[in-house]
Amino acid sequence: MENVSKITDTIKLPLTIDVHPYLRDHRFLGKAVLPAVESLQLMAVSVGTVRPEVNIRLLTNATFKKFLYIQPQDKQINAFTEIEMTTDGLIIARLITRHCSPQKGFTRVKEHAVVHFNDNKNHKNRPIGAFELIEPAPDKYNKDCMGVSAEKIYRELVPFGHSYHNLTGSLKLFKKGADATICAPEYPASSNPLGSPFTLDASFHAACVWGQRYGNIVGFPVGFKKRIILKPTQPGQTYQCRIVAVKTTPEMIKFNIWIYNEKNELFESIQGVEMRDVSAGRLKPPGWLHKSG
Repeated sequence: MENVSKITDTIKLPLTIDVHPYLRDHRFLGKAVLPAVESLQLMAVSVGTVRPEVNIRLLTNATFKKFLYIQPQDKQINAFTEIEMTTDGLIIARLITRHCSPQKGFTRVKEHAVVHFNDNKNHKNRPIGAFELIEPAPDKYNKDCMGVSAEKIYRELVPFGHSYHNLTGSLKLFKKGADATICAPEYPASSNPLGSPFTLDASFHAACVWGQRYGNIVGFPVGFKKRIILKPTQPGQTYQCRIVAVKTTPEMIKFNIWIYNEKNELFESIQGVEMRDVSAGRLKPPGWLHKSG
């Protein structure tokens, strides 16, 4: 038991989340929710503030636990990041909100997301490993390949508002994965240490469409194993995205994702993205898309 990691310090860093108009276009069952990618940005900035030596572009063991709903009257949301440091260099960040109920006389604490960082210096400038290489799509051009226009995706499959219509052209679906083109919008103009949040978010849209065709579920991301950002994606730029399905069950699909440019330069890779139906069966793929067998 001597090797068990122990918490050495806990810091709670207050956050004020500005509700930009574009955030209201990110919806679940018609209600605006904070995107998972935004929660990652918030936690990374908090960790970088208290531990600037940490490589915040290497994120592991992320879990998205509860939606943070954005109410129509919200201009800002008060939250905080809880940061725990452990004896083995692990840093655990949690995005948390408190909701006071004057009628019931109690405060409810909600943990929305958690992600791990590591202050081990060996992680800071480590050489590129096998996972950072873009995996080929060997059956990309087989008879099962199907193209779905971005317009149709956002009209029928991923019903988000205009700010999150960032897949462009035709999404190419094939048995083992998909290829997509992503155009990051010009906003937000402020610097984000993890890059444009819209790029990874759009890759989740592509994974969602694949899951509807081959897994018969409308999946939302509930976590990932590892995200490595080699170069932050930038607003106003166009990127390529490859997703590869690595595990499929009736309840869950896992993907690996690569985001790169037209020169085949890798910007980031995400390993073990887990997608699940979080609608309790209320969302179903359309019959024209789902492929059985």
